[in-house]
Amino acid sequence: MKWFGIDYRYVIAAVGAVFILWYEGSTPVQDEPQAEQAKEKSQPTQSNIEALKGINDKLAELLKNHRDALEGGRADIRAPDGSRSVSVKLSYPERIAQSFSAEEKKYFGTFLLGLTCVETPSYFDYDIDDVNYDFYDGEGTRFDSVKVQMKACRNFNAEVHKQNLDRDAWAASGRLVKSDPKRSLMIARSGTAVMPEIAEEEGYESTADGFKEDGTLLYTIKHLKEQADQFDEEAKYRIKNGSLNGVCLNSDFRDRLNEGFPGFEIRHVDKDGKPIVNVFISETECKKGRPDK
Repeated sequence: MKWFGIDYRYVIAAVGAVFILWYEGSTPVQDEPQAEQAKEKSQPTQSNIEALKGINDKLAELLKNHRDALEGGRADIRAPDGSRSVSVKLSYPERIAQSFSAEEKKYFGTFLLGLTCVETPSYFDYDIDDVNYDFYDGEGTRFDSVKVQMKACRNFNAEVHKQNLDRDAWAASGRLVKSDPKRSLMIARSGTAVMPEIAEEEGYESTADGFKEDGTLLYTIKHLKEQADQFDEEAKYRIKNGSLNGVCLNSDFRDRLNEGFPGFEIRHVDKDGKPIVNVFISETECKKGRPDK
């Protein structure tokens, strides 16, 4: 690279070398290596110790209140005691490690991330780096663990987390419907999983009514302008067909069927609450593409 007969590659290289030498020579010599300084930690004050105890107590109470969401797990919190981590032991005395599905474990991790970041973010203010959750079965076998890094909570997005939690809770609950319906409904009824909504149109009002013991999801649709005796058999069939399309063409509803829930039972009532027709929709009806008459 020559300009006006001078090869500037060497000029640039020489200037760079001089700058490096100057920079290294001007760097102040530190009295102590940074690694040694990093090891030093200020002694915790009594007020900090009390504050940490208060946060631990709050977390313990939250885990107790959300036992349904954690499928009955019993929590034992171990105080930091000079460490920069909080340890939580979650015990399941009535289960064995092999009974926990991958979907359950993923759901536990998502749930605990939100619980920690939303309810106890002040751990970060008292030099706690992370909260470690360890899961043990009835035989004392550690079968899973979740680490929540407190610095990550600074970028916590509540809206995105809610979507992830809803997705993971439904997946875990659906996988348990047949093998352990009781625990499946513990998750579904804990408020963690939000039932998918039926889009309301003018003249209709929809309500999510919960679950049957077998996991069937229940809904009521009220027809606000008609009375039950106005519907003949042909009109009732049109209602059934509309309900079928509403479930089978909606990805949120189809996901529930794919996860293991047996189906949806939709109760249609008139403006006075009198029954018009009940519709049950499962994967079978969706595959057939038509409701039973």
